[in-house]
Amino acid sequence: MKRKFISIAIVLFFFAIQLRAQTFEEKAQTKISRLQNLVTKAQTKGIYTEKEEMTLRTAEIFLKYANWDEEHTDINKSYFEKVAIYKNDASSLANNIADFERKEVIKILDLAIGTLNSLIDKEIFRKNIDKVDYSAANIDGNKIKMNNRPVFLSDHIWKPESEELIEFYGALDGEYISPSNITDENGTLNSWTSSRLSNKPSGNIGFVFLDHNNIPQWATNKYDNFTIGSRHYGKYDIDNPGAREMYSMLFKKTVPKMINKNYSKMGYMLFNEPSFFTAKGVWNTGEVSNYTKNKFKIWLKKKHNNISTLNSLWGSNYSSFNDINVTIPMATSKQGTGEWYDWMTFNNDRVTKWFYFLKNEIKKYDPKALMHIKLMPWLWTGDKKDHGMDFESLIRLCGISGCDAATGKSNFWNSHEEWMDTYAFNWRNMSMTFDFFKSIQPNHIILDTETHFLSTVNFRDLYLEPSYVRANYWLAHMHGMSAGVNWVWGREADGSIKSNVGEGYAGSILQQPGILNELHATLIDLNTFSEEITKIQEQSKPLRIYYSLANAIQRPSYMNDVYHTYEALYFEGIPLGFATDSILIEENPKNWKSIIIRETELVTNQEFDQLQNYLNGGGTIIMDSKSLKKNEYGQAHEVLRVGKGSIVYINSLSEMKTQAIELINSKGLDPEIIVTENNGVGRKGCIWRCVKNQAGNLVLSLVNIGKTEATITVKLKKPSFGTTCKDLITGVTVPSNIKLKPEEVYFVEIIDNAGVSTSIFDPKFNSTNMARLYPNPSSGDFNIDFDQTQNQVSLSINDLSGKTIYQQEYFSTNHIQYQIPNHPNGTYVIKVQSGNSFQSFLFLKQ
Repeated sequence: MKRKFISIAIVLFFFAIQLRAQTFEEKAQTKISRLQNLVTKAQTKGIYTEKEEMTLRTAEIFLKYANWDEEHTDINKSYFEKVAIYKNDASSLANNIADFERKEVIKILDLAIGTLNSLIDKEIFRKNIDKVDYSAANIDGNKIKMNNRPVFLSDHIWKPESEELIEFYGALDGEYISPSNITDENGTLNSWTSSRLSNKPSGNIGFVFLDHNNIPQWATNKYDNFTIGSRHYGKYDIDNPGAREMYSMLFKKTVPKMINKNYSKMGYMLFNEPSFFTAKGVWNTGEVSNYTKNKFKIWLKKKHNNISTLNSLWGSNYSSFNDINVTIPMATSKQGTGEWYDWMTFNNDRVTKWFYFLKNEIKKYDPKALMHIKLMPWLWTGDKKDHGMDFESLIRLCGISGCDAATGKSNFWNSHEEWMDTYAFNWRNMSMTFDFFKSIQPNHIILDTETHFLSTVNFRDLYLEPSYVRANYWLAHMHGMSAGVNWVWGREADGSIKSNVGEGYAGSILQQPGILNELHATLIDLNTFSEEITKIQEQSKPLRIYYSLANAIQRPSYMNDVYHTYEALYFEGIPLGFATDSILIEENPKNWKSIIIRETELVTNQEFDQLQNYLNGGGTIIMDSKSLKKNEYGQAHEVLRVGKGSIVYINSLSEMKTQAIELINSKGLDPEIIVTENNGVGRKGCIWRCVKNQAGNLVLSLVNIGKTEATITVKLKKPSFGTTCKDLITGVTVPSNIKLKPEEVYFVEIIDNAGVSTSIFDPKFNSTNMARLYPNPSSGDFNIDFDQTQNQVSLSINDLSGKTIYQQEYFSTNHIQYQIPNHPNGTYVIKVQSGNSFQSFLFLKQ
């Protein structure tokens, strides 16, 4: 009997699980039907509904994924076990993931239903645009354009090429070529690759992925010691002459077949995540070949001319250049010495020359081809500089600035990082690097071919909030991003998990319908206002932070100092850039107003001379007393002469900031608005930029990247009447004094308007000015005064999801007083309607 009861209990348990799952799915299906009907209704009214159609597709595919997950809990468990933060709860997570996905689907459907109801009822408004057509997109300088307006593109790595997925989640095309496509030392292209390239349609805009990992056996047999000096993602020696022969054969047989195709418009990605570390005890380091060592000797002789000069700089006693023997990997104790500097500079030079070879060889067959490299930003923003990647030289040789930028909210090891004290996420690698790219090549697009904003090798969060997604992608596009390919689409079209995704799957976007939905909703909004975002990207950068590669090579903590300089000025509404000796040579220094130099003791003679030329031309330098003392070998420099310019010496970071802002203000380059911020940290956390739109009004784009809520006040500096802010996403006026949660975006048009309350919609949207609401914001109490007595008036209050929380009819009145009780602080839509006239207000309860 006991066994019977146990059996019944087990059956009932699984039945309850099944019933609950069916209930969630039924709820979702009901909401899908409701949203589909609303989409049809909205379209008849001329409302643009791409966002809601995308939400419907997201709901549909994730209900399919949830069913697969429910039937394959063991497989899901095995993937959760691969990720450190999920390993201990793998069984529970696997059992609950299907319902989690269904509940997230219900959330995005509710949000879409609420938004579309508000659009239909004209409580909020939306600008109509053309949907992005990837087959019609072209690169035009620093923009990707479609129908003569900028567009931003987004796709996912390993996303299946099914119509249901490419319609809303990206439709980038592309190709993949590899040395393994060459079958023998005579340069024969395998028949499958030849046929594929010969018959491949032009397709959509995309890029060609150049592989360095799969080296054919014939090459390792033919070229002696071909793998000595190889590194991660590059399984051969770049200094072996055989490498040039092998890639020359590959390009000769493949590039001519890809000329003038849409799928190669975004050029050739010359390398996937290259690094050639050569210091001892670091990641991806190793030995180098005799080819490399012999090149180094030749390089040293060309640089130093005679061995006695080298000996004096190195503190060595070599009798000839041929006798030089350095140990690679090199001990980090040598950092700061002449030997360290020369080797690391040579390492940069040999790698850069390899990329020039790849570029020039491709251009033999396609002279108009663009190049980019998937550079890892942490190699530049971090302190280690033994990796061979001279970012400035590599960006200059390319026609597109390529990367795989990463952000994150935490790390797998729960270790404390400096940014965690102040910020909601780690923005350093992305923001600094993108501004560096735009300082070097302002006329390049930034193409992130492996976007790691949502997950990385040490960051994952299954319960990530959509606000994080919007904040990251909005910020990236403010800094110049034009297109991104997101990591990672870990499922096949039927919902099964891809066999090659490994530890990158659990807790990623293909278990997060809310995150996928918010990502592409954000891209739709960015494309709706692409002209304004592009103007932000193109703003001149009047303040330039000096970056010395020599100092970065020789000083172990220099990049942290560069970051702190950048951070101190980042939140002042002033676009920031960088200056180097090459930028001073290539660009017109009159394009900026000051160079800021901090903690930069060592600069080469050329760097010093270019700074002196800048002063002689009338430039201004703000610097500390520690900088520009010695060259890369520790030899003393002269003191900079003022020339026709000026030097402002500072003693602290705060003094530097004050002097820089005062200089910008004195030149009339300060923003036309004042943005004040108060938060719980005591340090600013809202990054903002301001430009003018085609109507001549200011547009403010602001992201709260701080870890706490921030109170923001926006004011025009010289208003004729007053400051009115209109939310560009919703088309309604919003308070110019507002509280923003961490990761919240505030994107508004600022209007100098007479007699317009910050609590009403813009009149041009058919909203009748028949009443006044006050106070706004408030703790919940408000009054509405009508211009004249209303025979009958209805009052409705909705939250931003569209849910009605109060409705009431009033008769023969010219005044309504009400309090929003028992509801959380936030923004509410208050609507009054009398006959055919209505007026709506955005009311902030705080």
